[in-house]
Amino acid sequence: MSKKDNEVVVGISDHDLFEEPGVRFAGFLPHGGIVEHLIAQCAKKMRFTPRGLCETDLSFKQIIPYCMITRGDEIFSYRRLGKSGEKRLVGKTSIGIGGHMNPIESKGFETLMKENMLRELGEEVNIKSPGKGGLMSYEIVGMIHTTDDPVSSVHVAVVYQIFLPPEAEVNVRETETLVGEWKTAEALYEDPDNLELWTKICLEEHFAKMKPDEV
Repeated sequence: MSKKDNEVVVGISDHDLFEEPGVRFAGFLPHGGIVEHLIAQCAKKMRFTPRGLCETDLSFKQIIPYCMITRGDEIFSYRRLGKSGEKRLVGKTSIGIGGHMNPIESKGFETLMKENMLRELGEEVNIKSPGKGGLMSYEIVGMIHTTDDPVSSVHVAVVYQIFLPPEAEVNVRETETLVGEWKTAEALYEDPDNLELWTKICLEEHFAKMKPDEV
């Protein structure tokens, strides 16, 4: 196994996540009772496993904190260049910054998820904001589950939204593999064929249902 394959990640079996009747969903599910239940399931039945053993295992869901950065009506987006390590997503535009969760000793699931989210965010982008700690606020806004492509079929996303002030600046750190820019939801959706699947789902199901002054 490669170093990537040996990386220990956090996930849950498909059966354990959706064992209760009526909770299985496809697409984007807004934060609420069912999402809280699914997060509680993750907390009770999460497992740590080498990434190489679950990248093609449809019975196991790797849990991804998926973080969207917004300032007013703009969403920070980025496109993966040819040198990106995830070859399945090269050329696609995304509004979600996220990555695999790694175990942290003696941490509850929600703290584990938050710390992995903030770590991944710090690795991927540089945020300059007058807000305390660089972030005005963030919250869980929903979950994504879909089996429509090989990448999403083995992952489930807990979706965060970060709210920045209008004067905030965000830049990608990995300039050889990513290029980033601010766009409105409408501008991003002008080229839907070049959107990552989860990004397309969030634009259709989350941002489209928000009032203009809430985006």
